[in-house]
Amino acid sequence: MVVTTIQVITTDTPSPSFAIPTWKLHKADWAAFSHQAALELCTDKICSAEDPIQQFTDFLMKIANNSIPKSKPNTKKHNTIWCNEDCKSAIKTRNKALKRVQKHPTQQNIENYRVIRAKTRRVIKTSKRHSWQTYISKINSRTSIKSGQWFVKLQENHLPAILNT
Repeated sequence: MVVTTIQVITTDTPSPSFAIPTWKLHKADWAAFSHQAALELCTDKICSAEDPIQQFTDFLMKIANNSIPKSKPNTKKHNTIWCNEDCKSAIKTRNKALKRVQKHPTQQNIENYRVIRAKTRRVIKTSKRHSWQTYISKINSRTSIKSGQWFVKLQENHLPAILNT
């Protein structure tokens, strides 16, 4: 009888997939990459190693890190207090319709996407307006200035559109 123990490591907050840096291949210095690869990737160095595959991988990663830049990890998550379940479902529906148009660009799919896109815009705009009105209605004479600055800063790009409607 063989007993196998599996240790599961969990964290309270999963690492987001958008935080992983990616290679910027369009900004790579391919001449430097080729030059370093010709110098470093010799069969003598790789074949004489204990694990040639790992040695090759290490050399290649070192060369790539020196000559190909990576994107910066985007760890900021924007707080959209106006985004509720209606917004999320409307955006999800819009994205599904967009994928359908990209796969099968028929006239009916295109028209359906335009209608769904307009409805999504309307839902988002209504949600932003409602969020702003709710916040404004909570302000009174005892509200500190500092407590309201974060909301105004968050909404400053969208404020003219909300007030004009």
